[in-house]
Amino acid sequence: MSKWVSFFLIEALIHIMLDSLNNYGTGLFEPFPSMRIAFNLLYVADPLFTIAPLFVFFFLLFSRMDHLHRIKWARFGIWVPIFYCCFALVNKINIEKSVSKHLTHSSIYFTAPTLLNNFLWTAVIKDSTGFQVGYKSIFGKEGFAFTRFEQNQNYLDSIHDHQEVMDLKLFSQGFYIHEKWNDTLVFNDLRFGQINGWENPSSKFAFHYFLSHPADNDLVVQRGRFAALNVKSAKVLWTRMFDLK
Repeated sequence: MSKWVSFFLIEALIHIMLDSLNNYGTGLFEPFPSMRIAFNLLYVADPLFTIAPLFVFFFLLFSRMDHLHRIKWARFGIWVPIFYCCFALVNKINIEKSVSKHLTHSSIYFTAPTLLNNFLWTAVIKDSTGFQVGYKSIFGKEGFAFTRFEQNQNYLDSIHDHQEVMDLKLFSQGFYIHEKWNDTLVFNDLRFGQINGWENPSSKFAFHYFLSHPADNDLVVQRGRFAALNVKSAKVLWTRMFDLK
């Protein structure tokens, strides 16, 4: 019995730890502080992180209990993701060294991997009136090329104290901008990146919330993430990932 309890406790702790490695993060201290812990080390769905443990899972599921190599494969399924996390950590350290060249003493920023990979990273730098958003491959010798986005705080003058707006600001941890799409006021959370920013630096952000028409917010997490992902944009992503010319 104690082995099963230990197994489920360890699994739960590992799950929480892994959740804290992506952009969403996890509320480690809920229900006390509502702050979410996010290390922005892995994209929320990274095939290179997943493929080894997934293969091992099916192997262990369908192999006999007395199979000679079960333990070896189980260890393989554990160590490959650990090494991949170390690889991602090295990438993040190097990317942040590159970002540091663009910072001032008062800059607030974060870095995170882009869609489905750990090779192309995005950086968001906050200043007094807006944000700089840029992309860089871990193989690239050149620095970040940034695009500026104004925060447009004045757009919320009439609704800044609405609970819905305050909740969104808290959730975004300060990394947000407001835009007007025709007659619709839109709240953008910058932490989840752009829909295809590696191809179009001015593209929309994946997490956007319609403040003017809240009934249209059926799905607000990663909205449209794959909407602009076609053969052309996938090729551009591949080229940017490996800094191909």
